[in-house]
Amino acid sequence: MAQDLYNNAQKQAAEIDQKIQQGSTAQAADKAQALDKTLSDAQRKGKWGGNAQILQLLTQLGRVLKVARSPRLAS
Repeated sequence: MAQDLYNNAQKQAAEIDQKIQQGSTAQAADKAQALDKTLSDAQRKGKWGGNAQILQLLTQLGRVLKVARSPRLAS
């Protein structure tokens, strides 16, 4: 993984963590989706060898956070 991609991914992961800690699940879900897209694009362009487990975890994290922000759960 290129250093700039690594730094960007690390920054995005820290932002996801921060939003989760703040209880901002909608924003955390959006950031998880953005990181998933960043890594998927990098893999497609040959800038990252890829890791199916990481991409699956990000996809699942985005889904879980979307469910957590669902208004149905608030009632």
